[in-house]
Amino acid sequence: MFNILSFLDKDKTPSDPLENRKSAIRWLNELPGTDTFASHAKILDALIRLRNRNANYDVEKLEVLIALDEYARPLQAILNEQYLRNTRMSTAMETKLWQAIYAFYNEINLAYYSYITVNIADPNISKLAPFLPQITLRALHDLGNLFKWRFFHYDQPDEKLWRMLHKLYRIAEAQGFINRAIPLYAATESTCSEQYVRALLLTQIHPSALPAKQIEMADNWLLKWVRLVHLEKSPNPEQHHFYVDLAKPCGAAAVTDQIYPSTCLCWDASTLLGQLRRTREDLLAKKDAAQLGTDVRLPEYLRMLDYVEQQWDPANQGKLRKSPRIATKKLLAVVHGYNAICTVVKNSTPDNTRIQEYDADIKYAEMVDIQLYGFITESTRSRAHQSTPQPRLTETHSENWGMEDESGEGYCARIPSDKNDWLRLSQLVGVKAEHDTQWKVAVVRRLFRAPSSGTHVGMEVLAQTPNLLMFNALNPNVTLAESEHVISTELPIPILTTSAIVNGQLSLIIDSANYTGNRLFKVTVGSTLSIVKLTRVLEKGDAWIHVQASITSLAPQPG
Repeated sequence: MFNILSFLDKDKTPSDPLENRKSAIRWLNELPGTDTFASHAKILDALIRLRNRNANYDVEKLEVLIALDEYARPLQAILNEQYLRNTRMSTAMETKLWQAIYAFYNEINLAYYSYITVNIADPNISKLAPFLPQITLRALHDLGNLFKWRFFHYDQPDEKLWRMLHKLYRIAEAQGFINRAIPLYAATESTCSEQYVRALLLTQIHPSALPAKQIEMADNWLLKWVRLVHLEKSPNPEQHHFYVDLAKPCGAAAVTDQIYPSTCLCWDASTLLGQLRRTREDLLAKKDAAQLGTDVRLPEYLRMLDYVEQQWDPANQGKLRKSPRIATKKLLAVVHGYNAICTVVKNSTPDNTRIQEYDADIKYAEMVDIQLYGFITESTRSRAHQSTPQPRLTETHSENWGMEDESGEGYCARIPSDKNDWLRLSQLVGVKAEHDTQWKVAVVRRLFRAPSSGTHVGMEVLAQTPNLLMFNALNPNVTLAESEHVISTELPIPILTTSAIVNGQLSLIIDSANYTGNRLFKVTVGSTLSIVKLTRVLEKGDAWIHVQASITSLAPQPG
């Protein structure tokens, strides 16, 4: 007999997992528990579908949104941790992970913001009113997360985000819950005022000079200490340090002696700075070292505390720059990559300032040939036995950036956003200003990207007149005399000097793969054999290390 019920079941539309909270939770529990990224992607897709088709903004759909949000938070936390721990991931993987994390925060924020504005526009929707305090708090929290993750990519909050932040603060204030403790997630409580201040103070640490790990460190402090900042009205330079204008799409600035509009909020930073200093004192006294975690070392933690105190202390406003900037319009030639920097330095150093190097075993040009081709070319071999070889004028590709200003310590330049995939903080670069002949060695200190004007790069010059030397590693089990008769199987190591030799001391840059503390090298400068010992690390950069070294001259080499 024909089963009409079976026929109808086949044509029945499957139930929508986003129809109500119950169906959403059932669907969420069926997601793959072993694949965090895949589950996260499915929830993100569900959020997009929910926001795009939800025109009624009813309670049922809001409960679905809350269920998706709360289920996804642990997944989001796992992806966040993966991003922060894997600093050496490929550019493609880093971009994919960043986009997934940022997109989630963005979708959740837009969804909550839509419900908030609908409720405010039509107060008669009384069923949404009980949800308003919590979703406003969550929207403010995720705006702070959007700020932070933009900083990870050296982007700045745009005007739209600033307007949303200020508007949410105004709504929470008007509705009377701005300072009410409200559940955020799980067992965590916060206030709308605290989350608003958190976003403001994150921006004030000037994150364009910080890697993601250090920005995250500052944010963790803020989540604990932001309650110490109390917002007030009527800025007064004798009582307050910073202010923000709710009518303008921008962040905070220092309070000065002027008349402020009624839309301004202000605060005193003294209590927050006192907490910073007490934390440092406790760490130095080893009273609170357990808070560091397993992946943070005390010196790094203390340096970051010092940096954040400098940025939040109003006494330092406008005083942190070592020398004034001078606006200028020039081209700045730039190379990156350790070998490329070594090559341009060797090729450009004038004869009268070059440290003449004698190396009976192998020349820099020979080392480059072996690295590039696996053998020494004939053109290099023909010069192999010269006691003071002339530089090999190898063509090295350089980029041209537009310099915006310069100071006694470095340069600020602007480059198109689509030509800097290799660029990151602490990147070593070779730079040569227009009309100069000498290449300098610099390090990237600041990065920030603006959609309308490209990427802005701040660089500090480490060596105004660098020299290239080839170091030969000394075997600690072989005496210096014996080493003269032992053929080394190691290639010489190129290093860049960043200072002159003064009282047997010099500073130099070495590839981090070749660095070992207290390592000994031999080098022949002119006709004098010298022993170099690496002593103190000055700075660790991206695949390079700036080191203090001692140099001891021995007997001259025979002619």
